[in-house]
Amino acid sequence: MISDGSAVNEIKEYCEKYIGDTIEEIQENCKNKMKEFMFSNAIKNGSTVCSICLEEFQEDKGIVKTKCNHYFHWDCISENFKGGVDFKKCPICRATLELDDNEDVVKLNNKLKIVDLGFKGKNISRLF
Repeated sequence: MISDGSAVNEIKEYCEKYIGDTIEEIQENCKNKMKEFMFSNAIKNGSTVCSICLEEFQEDKGIVKTKCNHYFHWDCISENFKGGVDFKKCPICRATLELDDNEDVVKLNNKLKIVDLGFKGKNISRLF
């Protein structure tokens, strides 16, 4: 048994740091997997280019899908939320702008929530 309080505190601090680092790594890996899900879904549905910036989608960039089935880079569509632009309409079809969560992303996040590691918020896509 360890009777030295400083040794116990040192071990405790190490464990807390290790657990914290592990949680961050799990969340970062899951966030990357979620990006892969969104990228795969966009490609599978024939969308390879963001209609706003006209750049090809990449796995490591945040992609969002609207309820009207259009895909955009998160960075591009989020500009619509910054004043001046009519952020209530899809830039392509002018339908009410609502983001649609990817089913695989939601499932993965729900699994993370079981162990209290899930991402909070109404729309997971905004993480990207």
